[in-house]
Amino acid sequence: MTLSIASHPHTHTHTHTVSWQHVTRKIMSGDPLDVLDAFDDAARQAEGGVDVVLQLALASSAMAYMLIDWSRFAGWQSWIKRFDAANAAITLDVELARDGGVDVGLMRATGAVARALLRGDDSATLAPLGQHLESLLNLPHTIDSTQLMLAAAALLPWLQMTKNPAAAQALHGRMTTALDQAKVVAPGVHYLHAVWLSSWAQHLFFSGDNARVPDALRALDDYLSAAPLSLMSFRRARFTAERAIQLKDADAAEHALRAMLNAMHARRPMERVIYNTLAGVVATLQHDPDRALLHATHTLRDLEAADCPPSIATVYRMGASRVYLFRGDYTQASMTFAQCVEHAHTAHAAIYQGYAELSSALSLHQQGALGEPVACLLRSGLAAVRNVPALNFFYTAPVARGAVCALALRLGIEKDFVLTALREFPVSPPSWADEHWPWAMSLRCFGGFRSVGLDADARGSSKASNRPLSLLMLIAANGTHGVPVASATDALWPEQDGDQAENSLSVTLLRLRRVYNETDLIERRNGWLHLNADKVWTDVAALEAHLDAMPERTASEMQRTHYITRLFDVYRGDCLFGIDDDWAQSRRAHYRGRVTLAAQRLLQMSLESNHYAAAELTITHTFERGLDAPRLLNVVHATQRSTPAWAQLQQHLKLLESN
Repeated sequence: MTLSIASHPHTHTHTHTVSWQHVTRKIMSGDPLDVLDAFDDAARQAEGGVDVVLQLALASSAMAYMLIDWSRFAGWQSWIKRFDAANAAITLDVELARDGGVDVGLMRATGAVARALLRGDDSATLAPLGQHLESLLNLPHTIDSTQLMLAAAALLPWLQMTKNPAAAQALHGRMTTALDQAKVVAPGVHYLHAVWLSSWAQHLFFSGDNARVPDALRALDDYLSAAPLSLMSFRRARFTAERAIQLKDADAAEHALRAMLNAMHARRPMERVIYNTLAGVVATLQHDPDRALLHATHTLRDLEAADCPPSIATVYRMGASRVYLFRGDYTQASMTFAQCVEHAHTAHAAIYQGYAELSSALSLHQQGALGEPVACLLRSGLAAVRNVPALNFFYTAPVARGAVCALALRLGIEKDFVLTALREFPVSPPSWADEHWPWAMSLRCFGGFRSVGLDADARGSSKASNRPLSLLMLIAANGTHGVPVASATDALWPEQDGDQAENSLSVTLLRLRRVYNETDLIERRNGWLHLNADKVWTDVAALEAHLDAMPERTASEMQRTHYITRLFDVYRGDCLFGIDDDWAQSRRAHYRGRVTLAAQRLLQMSLESNHYAAAELTITHTFERGLDAPRLLNVVHATQRSTPAWAQLQQHLKLLESN
């Protein structure tokens, strides 16, 4: 039957050379690569005609097919204009009719949801549209399998957005039954069946329903085994790559990427976008920042070539943001996340905004800031992440993730959420992470030795005998470099010969390890003794890292003040105060000298920059820590000694001494 408008009295009679049945045959029996072209040809033939039902059906179907096929989106804006024009001409009596095999109401509802998804409308706009489409599919009437497939393609993303697994499962059951009962045996039917099985598996994967993903994949693989489809090779390899990335299995992901590359089709430009996005993520897993940036650049280029709607392009721009995070370019990452907010749905916009704020916090910290602006950004960003909740936030950029967690714990922001996130998805701490990180063991040497750790049978390290404790203090006091085994034996067993001292060390090390539940906290390798830097925090290692990050002469007073405050927060007094062994006194003198030199340099730079508050803070902390504060003033460069600031510092020191 040729679609005609003659049945509608409010229009003129006009007969088209194309019918809905003709288009349906193209979908069900033709080459899937030609379906969108067939829609476009039919729409051009229908242009200028009065059969608004056909025009509505074509526009609605084209947009829905884009969502299920996911190969290209060229002309999506034109299809929206066509749909809007036809939709405006449809009256209620036409919608309730079935014209030329078209369920007008269903196609209108399908197009409205597809249009909203392509445009990136917010959840408030989508809600009534999605609910209406869902209600139409639940009515007890027969729906043409083609129109059911198109409606399901639009509805499934909405159900995923609203986290409605029961409705999604019901839709999957209905789709499976309809496709199994399809009488036409043709390439299009096979393709639609396989595409739905793939879409369902990905829906479960992205919804976090990992328990049902294996069964969904098995159903897809069984179907493809019985009815092989070359066009499905890319989709299947993509799914393998995404799962490998989730498991951080770079080798498996690389293998899947090669399969994607081999299956890529020239007429499916979105496949290049997807490939480059995933390849960029894999490059970050392989710690290859240059390759990651190259793929991110190609992704953005291919998005333009594919004419991808902004709402969908946002998903792939997120990949570029992750690359910037991986490279430590937090400013650019924040800007890219902010761009994603504009076209995101409400729920997604919140998390993208949160990511932008976390990136901005890292950028400020990278510049030396650690005040209320950083705290405010962390507070807002982590609240957005917690509300999702996204325990594995920034999962492709573990360095950035670790930095966010360390900053939040230091500032006491979202502590419970951050600790839970680290427990569920651990990452290595940054080199500057402090005692607030959930270390297996924390050791303080400055101002006296203190140990907090996981002990066996509720025994703390203080219960250990003096020799194991001395060994622990010796290793900790030697910082990140550790201590040579020979130096340790000379320090702790000077009266024993080589073999005896070696045996004593081995026994003592074994006893020390037994004190703690985790046996890899103290490591021995290549003739050296170390503390496991991923599990043990020491103020000695923290001081060494801090001293290596001295602010430049051009630093702001805020940056210099933050640095000075942290320096003396770590250095709380003499190293191993109260331990009189020669090796302990040697470490005490070493760090007293390093901190004194650092304070001297900080004071000189503060005076040169007219940062009097930073200079005064340096003198105050130096005096409080028992260092030689007068010596600091006396070694100030001669050009600075005649300044009012230097005289004020002398008065400040006299006030400290008098108190």
